[in-house]
Amino acid sequence: MNESAEQRSRTNRLGSIGLGGLLLLPGLPCWYLLASALRTLAPFADWPKELAIAGIVVPLLFVVCWKYDAGRKSEIGYLILGWLITSVVLGKLLLFMVSLAPRG
Repeated sequence: MNESAEQRSRTNRLGSIGLGGLLLLPGLPCWYLLASALRTLAPFADWPKELAIAGIVVPLLFVVCWKYDAGRKSEIGYLILGWLITSVVLGKLLLFMVSLAPRG
């Protein structure tokens, strides 16, 4: 194996972490669409909102299955790490923004 083929086969860790973080963003519309679809089953219940949170991981699952099928299993952990980091940062940012809201 020459040097260029070896570099191509090596996992770009930072790129995988960034891609995992970006996969959270298309997960938010999936969450909304799943909540809207479940709302038709029980319009006044609370369980569709709680169950719809599973829609956030749909893009991540597609990419993880694609990486696994392509034989690039070493990148899966970095994808999940990036996804988790981004979700924690967005969650903390959301809590900070809510704490700034006027109360009354």
